[in-house]
Amino acid sequence: MDKLFDLMMMGFKYQLLCAIHLDSMLQVTRLHLAQLRVMLSSLPESKASLSLVAAVDKLAQETYSGLTVGAQHLLRQTLLRFYKDKRVKVSLFLQEGIQSNAGRLILHSPASNYVGSVTYYNDAGGVEKQERHKLKALDLDPMEYFIHPVPLGTNLYNKERSKVVPPPRKGDALAVPVRPEDELGHAGEGKAQYAYAEDVSHAGGSAGAR
Repeated sequence: MDKLFDLMMMGFKYQLLCAIHLDSMLQVTRLHLAQLRVMLSSLPESKASLSLVAAVDKLAQETYSGLTVGAQHLLRQTLLRFYKDKRVKVSLFLQEGIQSNAGRLILHSPASNYVGSVTYYNDAGGVEKQERHKLKALDLDPMEYFIHPVPLGTNLYNKERSKVVPPPRKGDALAVPVRPEDELGHAGEGKAQYAYAEDVSHAGGSAGAR
């Protein structure tokens, strides 16, 4: 039972980190429920179970679709803090490039090269200059990121789907977790070049939030 819980926990953490839009959390949840309906529909006498799943789907929509952006951010950050240090190694995740040998999850690369811009104004109110700030995550080798082809909300453990072969990554050679201060340092300094988007996301970066 503990092993099943670990599988569910790491699957949840992976999909939470990959849900790059706030409303994706609800969309992925509803997609999971839709998958359950498909599974139950093929079983005899499943009408009662299907009704329960439909009730949960309705409750999820009523509870979360009306949340403000701030409340959704708070919800996501609360969940991320809970899962931050949970790094149970899952054989499927290791084989298909979802997880490194150190137990870290490999996420998507940032969608934009910049986190934002700073505008400077003169006394007359005119724009003097603008500075765009580059994402720290972009100091990493693009090969250290990976997009797993299985859509969020679908069954990662489906034995009938084709196996995924991940690209080679230097970070996979790390046998033990490295310190956040080493990972999030300047590019080219030791282990900083092998940081993972999971750590950048927890540290407040935008590698997982577009």
